Amino acid sequence: GTRGAAGRGRGGLETVLYYHSTDISPTCTMVVAFARHAKLPLVFKEMSYEKGDRFAKGFLKLNPYHCLPTLVESTASEVSGAGGSREDQKAEFSLWESQAVLRYLCARFPENEAVQKAYPTDIRARAKIDQMLDYRHCTLYPLVCKATNSLLGYLDAISEEELRSRYKTMDEELHRFAATYLDSKADFAGGMDTPTLADYSIVPGLAFTTARKGYQLPARVERYVDAFLKAVPTYAPMRAGFLRKVAELAKATEDKRRLERASGSQYKS
Repeated sequence: GTRGAAGRGRGGLETVLYYHSTDISPTCTMVVAFARHAKLPLVFKEMSYEKGDRFAKGFLKLNPYHCLPTLVESTASEVSGAGGSREDQKAEFSLWESQAVLRYLCARFPENEAVQKAYPTDIRARAKIDQMLDYRHCTLYPLVCKATNSLLGYLDAISEEELRSRYKTMDEELHRFAATYLDSKADFAGGMDTPTLADYSIVPGLAFTTARKGYQLPARVERYVDAFLKAVPTYAPMRAGFLRKVAELAKATEDKRRLERASGSQYKS
């Protein structure tokens, strides 16, 4: 794991963020990118999906749902390795669900300048950000996943006609997102001049759209992503890795299905 600006927070607590690869997890990426950009005093501990770290007995005590990211606060002596292997490990506080983690970090470090910009205390500004976070979670991201998951091998193959239909629905929603939330004069969602939690939540998942060769985000959404990349330099290498991983998964899925079709044809003949 790696340590942020400082490993210890208030009251002798150590705040540990367990996450897995920012190359393919938008939920982990949004929290890691925000925490690193804001230089929050966290300990970052990357877990391996392949090795099953999240199913370790100690980690399941921290989070029975074994999802990532998971934030854990405990005294320094109580924090164990990525798998949470100590039998007697006791966390004073553990939290999962990425957007809850984002909000908690803002409440935990209110004096941080980047936090103040990302989640202002003004109740109307904060309510708008909350609205956009919910919109991402309930409307936009599910459409992105529905359009792209079969191309990445997460779901069974679908017909070209169905794929076109799903991408069309997603694209229409992206245009509606641009018309509704992206002001022509402001760089970020909700007419904000600096990135908020909503942008950290929305932008990473848009990388999945590249699973279909030739697809282009609406021009206004492209400009929005570019503005976020410029404003949050810590996100740039994460996005580059994410795009590579999406391309690799899409190619591997396509190759596997081509082989399966060829094997099926040979069997039938």
